[in-house]
This record gives sequence, structure tokens and C-alpha cells, in this order.
Amino acid sequence: MQDARVRAALLAICLLCLFGSGAVLYSGHRQAQAPPVVITTTPPEVTPPVVPLPVAQAPRIYIDVAGAVRRPSLYALPPGSRVMQAIVAAGGPADGADLDSVNLAQKLADGEKIFIPKRTLTPAAPDSPIVPAAAVSPRPVVKIAKSSQTSRSSKLTADSGLQIALNTATLDDLQELPTVGPAMAARILAYRAQAGGFGKVEDLMLVPGIGPKKFAKIAPCVKLN
Repeated sequence: MQDARVRAALLAICLLCLFGSGAVLYSGHRQAQAPPVVITTTPPEVTPPVVPLPVAQAPRIYIDVAGAVRRPSLYALPPGSRVMQAIVAAGGPADGADLDSVNLAQKLADGEKIFIPKRTLTPAAPDSPIVPAAAVSPRPVVKIAKSSQTSRSSKLTADSGLQIALNTATLDDLQELPTVGPAMAARILAYRAQAGGFGKVEDLMLVPGIGPKKFAKIAPCVKLN
């Protein structure tokens, strides 16, 4: 009997030891578990906006055009422009403009002012110096169909047989054409300077103010050279 009690006590002790070791192993296993993995997301990279570069503007010079022109004002012209181009930008010469008193081929500089005077009929002052006739250089002879010695007392006509050379005529020469006055003659010269000359007589209709009817009156009295 006593041996049976001893065996039962030993069995109970073994079971307690077995359960105790199992509890210890289970607790250690839980403590040894790896910590949870935390996944973080990084914000996407922000691309800075593309700022367009300013467009470079073509260089300009500023010219003050005043006097006998149709639209006196300040004008922006390309570098290397000449007086005639400034007059054309201002709408062309006004009626009575004295273009002979300015150098139409002169190059302009930035900030320059050009003044186009009007023609005056005021006689010269008594104390003005008198230029000898021999010192005055003769005007170039305009090429015409007939002899240059033929007189032209007024406007040319289709029946006169005379013709003005468009590519060499002066301001006064062009005023001898039918229906052409000082302003129209200046516009013809301005177009000739801008276009580099007339390629054909019909190019006259490209000049502002010359339409088919006016051209029909002028055409018999002009040629290219």
C-alpha cells in the first residue's frame, strides 16, 4: 500500500514537472517571435515646373520722325535703317514736304530725330551769299525716249512720246508724270528704295495710291531705265 502511494506521488511530481517545462517553453516561444514588420511608403518625388525661357526679340532702334510726314511719332526700326525707311514708317511725306533738303540715304542711329521741312516760297534775304552759276552742279539728265533737248513745259502726255525712267528719276522728274504730285512722287521713290528698284512698269500699282485708272494714265509716259 505504501509503495503504491509513493508511486502515485512520484507520478504526480513528474506530471507537474512536465507541465511546468511545457509552460516555460511556450512562454519563451512567444517572446522569441519576430517583431511585426512596419511598411512605410515614401512620397513620390515632385518634379519642379518647367518655366519657358523668354523669347529674344529682334534688335530695334527708336527714331523720332517729325515735320511734314503723315503720322509724326516715335518708330521702332531695324538697325541700319535709313531716313527714307523712317519716312515710309511714318506714312510717307505729307503734301508740300521738302525731301530735297534731307539725305534720304543717311543711316539712322538709335535715339535720333529727323525733321522733314515743308517747301517755302520765301525769297532769299538780301544779304544771303550769291552762289555763282558755274559753282552749281548740273542736274543729271533723265533718260527719255527722244532727245533730252526736247523741252517739257508741263505734264507729259501719251502723245508727247517722252518717257521717264522709273529706276533713275528724281523727285522733280516724277512730278512731270500725269496725276503725280510731290506726295505721290515721294511714295514712288520710297517704294523704289524699299524694293531695290522696279522690275516692271506694272509694279507702279504696288505704290500706295496708284490704282488701275491712275496707272493707265501714267504707263505711256514711263519706262524702267
